[in-house]
Amino acid sequence: MSTYLIWFLIGAVFVIAEIIMPTFIMIFFAIGAILVSAITAFSDITINSQIILFALFSVSSLLLLRSYVKNVFRGFQFSGELSLIHISEPTRLLS
Repeated sequence: MSTYLIWFLIGAVFVIAEIIMPTFIMIFFAIGAILVSAITAFSDITINSQIILFALFSVSSLLLLRSYVKNVFRGFQFSGELSLIHISEPTRLLS
């Protein structure tokens, strides 16, 4: 079995694990594994280099994308300070 296919299957397992346990963590390891799969498909690098690349891609995607992805799936939530209309007291239409 070729190395890039193994990394791709590892990425697929992480995607399935993310679907089962939606923690917004496993998907970043899937990104790392799929990127290493793409690199090993076109170049022959050692297993040590593959593991280092996997760790670098996974951690960097986790640090750079986690808060953005959480906001996208949860919906952007704004506090009252950022809203365009801020009502401090309820108004009465009928006196």
